[in-house]
Amino acid sequence: MNSRYLCILPLFLSPVCAQQAAEPSTNVWQRFHETQLAYEAISLIDDLMSEYHHTRKNQPEAARLPDRETFMDGFRYALEIGEEATWQRMFKLKQERRAFVLEQLPKVDFLPAHAAQPDVTKLGNGLQYDVYSAEDETTNYRARRAHRLIARVPGSEISLYVSSTPEAIDDALYDAPRGRAWRFLLPTSLLSKADRLYPEKLGLKAVEVVAVRESMEHEEIEKALKYFDSKQPPLPTIAMSTPEFDREDAILRGARAALWADADVHMLTRVEALWNLYVNDSEESYKKLQKEYSAAATACWQAREELTKAQHRKLTPDILAAQELIPGTQKLSNGVLYRVFQTEGQNKPLSEARYIEQEELGPESYLRVRDRVISELDLPDILKELTPQLPAATKWQIVIPPSLRGKDADLPLLYRLYLQKTPTAKDKPQILPDIL
Repeated sequence: MNSRYLCILPLFLSPVCAQQAAEPSTNVWQRFHETQLAYEAISLIDDLMSEYHHTRKNQPEAARLPDRETFMDGFRYALEIGEEATWQRMFKLKQERRAFVLEQLPKVDFLPAHAAQPDVTKLGNGLQYDVYSAEDETTNYRARRAHRLIARVPGSEISLYVSSTPEAIDDALYDAPRGRAWRFLLPTSLLSKADRLYPEKLGLKAVEVVAVRESMEHEEIEKALKYFDSKQPPLPTIAMSTPEFDREDAILRGARAALWADADVHMLTRVEALWNLYVNDSEESYKKLQKEYSAAATACWQAREELTKAQHRKLTPDILAAQELIPGTQKLSNGVLYRVFQTEGQNKPLSEARYIEQEELGPESYLRVRDRVISELDLPDILKELTPQLPAATKWQIVIPPSLRGKDADLPLLYRLYLQKTPTAKDKPQILPDIL
């Protein structure tokens, strides 16, 4: 692909294109590829900035803009090394980070400290729980079983996989007070292999399991988890990352972006230019980016439509020729093809047809079918004009060339018209008198 063909980029990327644009190209394939490439590049930047501004709105302390150099290093890495090696590097980072965190997990018994917290219930088997209630007590729920479980390693961001509810939790829920969510501290001794939770392998004496109702929204679940965290007794601080891990993650973030976009060197150039324009914490810049993204999407759609129409115009002669070869087909001087069927009932003029099917004749992936019942005077104008030229019949099949459909049409349109029998008194359902 030649990057000098940038005829459509000024529509949505004028600051970048002003220095690169050449004479407009009339090649619809070139236009399609250029708009598609530019749209994918600006989509990548839009996703990046949308995530940042969403995080800044909801969790200001967690909002971070990627470092340009590390991100682009990862982007280039994916292009140079390839998909398989990039995914292997991502897997290695995940394994190393997990091992780093697991080495720090608290080995102390935090159950006694937790039991001393307010409103915590301790059962005879060692299980502990507390309850999260909504402000409106009428919405609280009497749990008889667990609906959804969130298992975590206390004091860390590590989640554990749960495939079934541990028996000890089901038993405790049956007698637990009403609420919206319940947090359990489950001693390892109460778990079995059937529970599919193996915290003993992590050196833990207990695991934290939060049970929530299925109907709870994500925002309310987050409130419940924060409520439980606020009551957590002091635990050893666990480092979840290191500067080396953070840098590697930033590089791989750029690599993932390149893989997801199926990028090439042409997109790399565009992403770098867009980064300089839009990757900052300015609200005004973000609003401008969203407008440019919308314009890019429109330009890409228009180029796709233009290419589709060009392909269809090339196919139309073959489509019409194939229809003309169907036995019984007649051709009018204006190019209209028709067939009549003498199948049943009294033959009448086309103007009395009451049922119509419309079907665009084209590639299977583009085929569009629409059925509707029409009144006697509701035939399209083109069919009204054909009425005097077509013989009386019971059923007609008519193919209209694109040239007679209007300037926006690019495929032949096939009509199937039928005579629809008018219901008589005999056909109407008989309603028996109510004699009771």
